[in-house]
Amino acid sequence: MHQSSGSTSANISEVLYQEIISGKYKPGMMLPSQRDLASQFEASMASERTALSSLAGVGLFQTKPGKGSLVLSVSTGKSHFDGWLGAA
Repeated sequence: MHQSSGSTSANISEVLYQEIISGKYKPGMMLPSQRDLASQFEASMASERTALSSLAGVGLFQTKPGKGSLVLSVSTGKSHFDGWLGAA
């Protein structure tokens, strides 16, 4: 379980981002299913989908319907996400 202040989807995005850049999820690995992530974060599926959409938008992973979310190169999304966090 993860806890933090702020919006649920932003918290999920930040934690997943940290887990990806720390190497918990390496390039080529699949993220847990949306249902598993929602359960892990004790969040709604809508919050989890919003968080994944934000991270996918900066290039950290690619989601393929029916397949899951594949982690891409960390360097691809890192600078974009760092700027995105600074703007929040």
